[in-house]
Amino acid sequence: LEFPQSENKRVHISLDQSGHFYIAGYAFSEGMGTSNTFQPELQQSRQLIAKFDNNGGRVWCTYYSSNNNFINALDATDNALYVRGQIFECLPQDTYNTYYGSSNSFQTSPLNCRTTFLSKFDANGQRSWSTYYGNSNSSMSNSVKVHEDKVYFSGSGRGNMGTPGVFQEIAGITGSLYLAQF
Repeated sequence: LEFPQSENKRVHISLDQSGHFYIAGYAFSEGMGTSNTFQPELQQSRQLIAKFDNNGGRVWCTYYSSNNNFINALDATDNALYVRGQIFECLPQDTYNTYYGSSNSFQTSPLNCRTTFLSKFDANGQRSWSTYYGNSNSSMSNSVKVHEDKVYFSGSGRGNMGTPGVFQEIAGITGSLYLAQF
């Protein structure tokens, strides 16, 4: 698999409890996806996610992204992989791409063209669910961590990102950090 390194090309690695490792990043070749995964064929994007066994053998590989988006964090458990990313996709007439919003998710479509997403994949490379997270102002994502079946992620944003009763429901004028749990 080809994962070139540069300032603009990000590569992320995560290990599960069984010693399998996952890699996400940019790919510049077709034919790297495996059958029976979420997106086995290269389409518009150049992002992919691959799972390897503890001997380094590829278990599965799926392409995952639409235009101008990137994956910026992974966290794996024995049964799932959580993927956190960022979209930078301003389309004409504010018709945002809904690639990362699965049905019945927390937020099925983005509310602006600079927002974050959180996706869950099963052990076989199929997407279980995916949601956007953000408001009509821009939001950035930084990390994702799974602990005892709860998913935590952090980032920065502006506007109303908090739920009632939290320390700070509305971000400051220049933005604030956030921590979210699913």
